[in-house]
Amino acid sequence: MGGGGFSSFQTFSSGGGPSQSIKTQTFIENGKRITRTEKTIVDSQGRKTTEVTDEIDEGNGRRQKQTYQLTNGQSGSSSKQGGAKQIRHK
Repeated sequence: MGGGGFSSFQTFSSGGGPSQSIKTQTFIENGKRITRTEKTIVDSQGRKTTEVTDEIDEGNGRRQKQTYQLTNGQSGSSSKQGGAKQIRHK
């Protein structure tokens, strides 16, 4: 990563049912501000699903949102599922 500022927030909850963890971090990569939110849920059977959302601010009024899902701890581009959506602000 080409570096700029960084912030991070993490929370975890479990109340007898599925456990849930949410991690949010913001960083600069190639001149773009990226806010990444990772929401991980472990169900009662021990199956882990992580939904990752990247909100990308290109700095010129254009924003993109990309969401993909990782299942049972898989990582890497081959296990990503989802798509990108462009958000325009005036």
